[in-house]
Amino acid sequence: MRTHMLKIRGLAWKLAIPAVCLAAFVFKVSFELATGDTIFVKSLGSGTVGVPLALDDFEAMRTRVPVLCDLKPSGRFVATELHQAGGIPQVMKILLEHGVLHGDALTMTGQMLAEVLRDIPAEPRKDQEVIHP
Repeated sequence: MRTHMLKIRGLAWKLAIPAVCLAAFVFKVSFELATGDTIFVKSLGSGTVGVPLALDDFEAMRTRVPVLCDLKPSGRFVATELHQAGGIPQVMKILLEHGVLHGDALTMTGQMLAEVLRDIPAEPRKDQEVIHP
């Protein structure tokens, strides 16, 4: 198994995990931060890959990832409304356009992320309030 480097706040950890797992972890952190749910990431995400992350590490990541969704418990909308507004693909496309996600990352279908999101608009629809541009 190859080792990979994860860099957060100038610190680097050498991880002996497949690249696909590391990409999934980075996506999970980015998506949870974009939807405003960082507690879930802190409790589950870092422990899964065995990386000791402090709250300061998540704060450093938070400064790179915009909060894109107005979801409960602190927001006004629920997951079904997120789905109606464009859902996870829309949020992923915005994160991709802002350089938070890597378009050359492989998905479980074997396609690159940019290829999967090719037909998703870069901006959310104007007739919804769940996903912010």
